[in-house]
Amino acid sequence: MRKGIIALYDITGIQNYVYGSNKLKDNIGASNLVEKCFDCFFVNSIKKFYKEENFRTNWDQDTEWKYEDDQNLVGEIVYIGGGNALVVFENVEVWKKVNYEFSKMLMIQAPGLKCVTEYEELESNFSEVLDKLFKKMSLKKYCYTPPIFTKGLCITKECSITKNPAVINQDGFLSYEIYMKRENAKSFEGEIDIIDDLAGEKGDRYIGVVHIDGNNMGKNIEKITKETLQSCNDYRQAIKAIREFSILIKESYEKAYENMKKAFECIIEKSEEYKRLFLNKIPFRKILIKGDDVTYICYGKLAISSVEIFFKELNRIFKENEMTKNLNACAGIAFVKPHYPFSSAYEISEECCNSAKAKAKAINGNEAGFYLDFHILRGGMVENLSETRNKIYNVSYLEHKDEKDFEYYNLLWRPFEILGDKDEKYDFESIKKLVEDLRNIPRSKLKDLREAFLFGQEEIEENILMMNRRGYNLKFKDEEDIFIDGQSPYFDAIDFMELHDDLF
Repeated sequence: MRKGIIALYDITGIQNYVYGSNKLKDNIGASNLVEKCFDCFFVNSIKKFYKEENFRTNWDQDTEWKYEDDQNLVGEIVYIGGGNALVVFENVEVWKKVNYEFSKMLMIQAPGLKCVTEYEELESNFSEVLDKLFKKMSLKKYCYTPPIFTKGLCITKECSITKNPAVINQDGFLSYEIYMKRENAKSFEGEIDIIDDLAGEKGDRYIGVVHIDGNNMGKNIEKITKETLQSCNDYRQAIKAIREFSILIKESYEKAYENMKKAFECIIEKSEEYKRLFLNKIPFRKILIKGDDVTYICYGKLAISSVEIFFKELNRIFKENEMTKNLNACAGIAFVKPHYPFSSAYEISEECCNSAKAKAKAINGNEAGFYLDFHILRGGMVENLSETRNKIYNVSYLEHKDEKDFEYYNLLWRPFEILGDKDEKYDFESIKKLVEDLRNIPRSKLKDLREAFLFGQEEIEENILMMNRRGYNLKFKDEEDIFIDGQSPYFDAIDFMELHDDLF
């Protein structure tokens, strides 16, 4: 095995960097800079010193590993994806040389974006080398102390967003970081750029901040590496497998998003209401697609359906390849008014996604599944999602809560399993059927039923009995019980039915 070092690069604090501002333009610009970090800035740092025949950077065009046999190569990129880069260098000197140039480029082109790196000597046991490297990187990130910058002097203007010294007066006094983010904000054809326009007429409706994240991605890379090494004991084949997997993940999520958008374009073209609301533009705005990490904003009533279509497309794409056929993802949505602080809305969507992952793994183990959770912010700030839900969705007349392996609340049925069978307890299709039944009931009666849930079971049973006498026949999965194992799907369905427009 040829000597050298293998280095791992990791962007730290991506969420704070991208979502630290409440202005959509800043978020979009920051997202574009994150995408450029390795594909552009890191590769250009290498190309300043080495030609392609001396340092291979086009890893995604040919998955074969060349460093081992080509003595002219002083380095080769293994893969780039998900805010990480894995790179082989001939020696530490080459690594330091590239790092110095890369650091300068980040300071100039993407101020505020932080990246850490660590390396390990190449050895014959490639799997063990990677284990050591990822452990060293975890420790480095844990111990990493970000640099502290001088905030300015009493005679300098302050940027209202970063609180750093302002360098330009352009739509307000801006720091260099915010200026570069806005310079890198680009429009996507057919998508809406102004957040108020995503909220319908007069911008007074809800928008959905959607966050999607793959399940067990790190474990899957580890599994692929070990299985390849066990079958052929050749680290070159392991690198090839990692590259193929990284390319598949990147292309799968990007394709699922584009297919989801196309599906809505076809539907919206036929809807006079939506054409009037959004002037022939699709009410979506991509913020970030980074490997299996996806964030976008859309018109609130389309958010749940968009996740449903995204998951169906992603699952179809995954099933086409042996490496990805068992993969899945979870999603979280924050329903907010357009002027709600965007960074806070993103945090809530991320908490909802984590809640969906926890339930998926508690029920299905490592197989997880396609689960969705969401939260509707009807006023005020949410400091902690779990505490907020405990106050709103747990009721005193059901003091005893059954033991479960995930956190749950009396009046919430979600997170839902989007692509689950109807036999599954939390499948989304059954909730959709309940919502359809509830839409046939007058709004005043639904309001009475919703309020009854806050008082007690007798009041709820009386309301449902009265509705059934009028022929509404409310049932959930052919169950007449209102509460199933300490939870009720009815309140949940009433809670979000006005924010779900099922166009498909």
